[in-house]
Amino acid sequence: MDDDRDRFSTWFPLDAPAPPGPGVVQCKVVDELIRYPSGASAMLRYESAASIAELVRRAAEATAGHFAAERVRWRYQAAEPAVARALLDRLRARFIVRFGAPPLLDPLILDGS
Repeated sequence: MDDDRDRFSTWFPLDAPAPPGPGVVQCKVVDELIRYPSGASAMLRYESAASIAELVRRAAEATAGHFAAERVRWRYQAAEPAVARALLDRLRARFIVRFGAPPLLDPLILDGS
């Protein structure tokens, strides 16, 4: 996977139905850039799990109180759990290198893991 972006779906509103299978979900805020130590990005969260639908539900919970639901978008890449986890690790590492911190609503920060 040289360019993971090519394999992601289009962006969906937070209330759009999600597929049930495993994969990775990215969430972003619309029309705003979040300031990070080394730049700015609209990205809020990356997460992988056995159910994309569950990831979208968790993303909705995580973004509530921070951003209005209509301002949040998500997209997914379907992948078996081990492949999804490897992709997640690459995406998170690239983000941290580029922006100097994990995404604002990163599950590892929110969950204290």
